[in-house]
Amino acid sequence: MTRGKNNDPERENLDFEAPDRLVRGLQGLQNKPVFVPRTIDEAILRSARQEFSKATRKKWRWPILIPSFGLAVAILLMIALWHYNQGRASKGQFAREDVNHDGQVDILDAFALARQLNEKASVPSPADLNGDGVVDDRDVELITAHAVSLGGGGKS
Repeated sequence: MTRGKNNDPERENLDFEAPDRLVRGLQGLQNKPVFVPRTIDEAILRSARQEFSKATRKKWRWPILIPSFGLAVAILLMIALWHYNQGRASKGQFAREDVNHDGQVDILDAFALARQLNEKASVPSPADLNGDGVVDDRDVELITAHAVSLGGGGKS
């Protein structure tokens, strides 16, 4: 990109003075009154009032409020869920058969206990569901029977 002659950095520091005739002409304009017809003056004022009255109106800001409200609700739900889970855990509301602590006794609990037994992992003593002092396949069978039994006590 090439620079023009007017963009020369050496010319930026020069003091330019306007010709005396131009300075006198501009100074003479300051003393002369300018005539503006009343109709033009009123039209400009009316237009300015309309334009400035629009700027003072407050518009409802839905795009800002909706995400803010959603975020507030999400935070409140998270706090409530955390508090609820803390209360459940402290009250010990999990059933002994609920090995994976998901709040339900189902076949997944039997699978979890069987996996722990097959891996020879240390199985906690509450997993001894039949009370014989040993956590073994009979405890897995007890969870399976409980998980697949009908809730009403009827036969299938």
